Amino acid sequence: MDIGVMGINAFAKTFCKHWIRSGHKIVFADLPGQSDIFKKVSTLGSEVSVTTPDQLASLAEIIVLAVEHHDLEKAIGLMGHVSKKIVVDLVTDPGASAQPNSFFEIQRLLPEVKVVKLTDVYPDHLHQSTDDKQVIYSYSNDQLAQRMVRWSIEGSGYHMIDVDNRNHKAAKTKVN
Repeated sequence: MDIGVMGINAFAKTFCKHWIRSGHKIVFADLPGQSDIFKKVSTLGSEVSVTTPDQLASLAEIIVLAVEHHDLEKAIGLMGHVSKKIVVDLVTDPGASAQPNSFFEIQRLLPEVKVVKLTDVYPDHLHQSTDDKQVIYSYSNDQLAQRMVRWSIEGSGYHMIDVDNRNHKAAKTKVN
């Protein structure tokens, strides 16, 4: 699978290490004016490539957004034609803020994409992990996209939580 990553944060870097070990091709891009993206990702290995933001969507099946929340709209505007793709939201949302959650912003800006939010914070703050392992929560506007993302992080050492928002139950599923 070809994965395009716009920006890079620690959360995305962790997933990218796993995706590379699993044989996926990853191409990175960053916003103009940011520090050299190649320097940021060179530690991931020689199999990564770098492109310009406007080429990213045409080179990847899945787009990962790993920019700062305040750069989200700018990043989406620079990426070219993104419709009918899966967008994985790895944007770290600010705490109690007037800004909307990045998941809803992406849906507003890209109404034709399937968005999957991966986060280590439960969206409704109704469940806290009781173990010491990293837990990943996910929610999506498309169940197929959510399953594809779950498949692509399989084996990463993370745990997935299937969240049923209708009745606020969470069931742990260990990813092997």
